Amino acid sequence: MLRVMLSGLNRISIHYNFTSFNQVATGILTMNIGGIIPTYQTAAYLRTLPAIRERCTLVHELAKQGKLEYFDYHPEKELDVANFCVGIMKVCPCIWS
Repeated sequence: MLRVMLSGLNRISIHYNFTSFNQVATGILTMNIGGIIPTYQTAAYLRTLPAIRERCTLVHELAKQGKLEYFDYHPEKELDVANFCVGIMKVCPCIWS
């Protein structure tokens, strides 16, 4: 099996799993293609919702593992944070129009 995936804008991952001469090989090869894609296209991609969701998911996973350098994750405070954000949106509707 060979699967090629685009991991974000600047990275290609190749996942492989195959048997040859009764030996099994499995692994992931990653190639950074950042120098190939112009900066303006990278910036445009990073402003899209899929890119934001991808990056937020990565940061959230690191936070749950306690691997962030400047922040601590407190899952019991998520509702408070959501209410705070909704409050800001209600007070400043001009930002969202």
